[in-house]
Amino acid sequence: MSAPVQAAGGLVFDESNRLALIFRPQQQDWSLPKGHLDPGEDHETAALREVLEETGYRCTILRTAGCTEYRNRYGKPKRVTYFQMRVDSGRFCSNAEVEALIWLPLRHAVTTLSYQVDRELLAAL
Repeated sequence: MSAPVQAAGGLVFDESNRLALIFRPQQQDWSLPKGHLDPGEDHETAALREVLEETGYRCTILRTAGCTEYRNRYGKPKRVTYFQMRVDSGRFCSNAEVEALIWLPLRHAVTTLSYQVDRELLAAL
């Protein structure tokens, strides 16, 4: 069995304690900002970079939020380490990967996310 693809992402909260969800048009899904680690990159650095790339927000990591494990669309095992973050600055602009961003209270975010593995991560909070 091959080692899981490593990725990292953020549970990004605004000043009103609402969570950012992104809509990815290629996958037609609502998800949490995340992405693969670059060579030599640690999980924290990757999570901050991916959140900035996908949302336009610079953030500060508050704590580790947990991990999800699943098979990606190519059938390979994938492990995503998430960090709870607060927004420091920035603004959202749609891009090639992300068409929309919404801010939702946690209870609404859980029901909006497209994937059960993401909903379980939030439920554990």
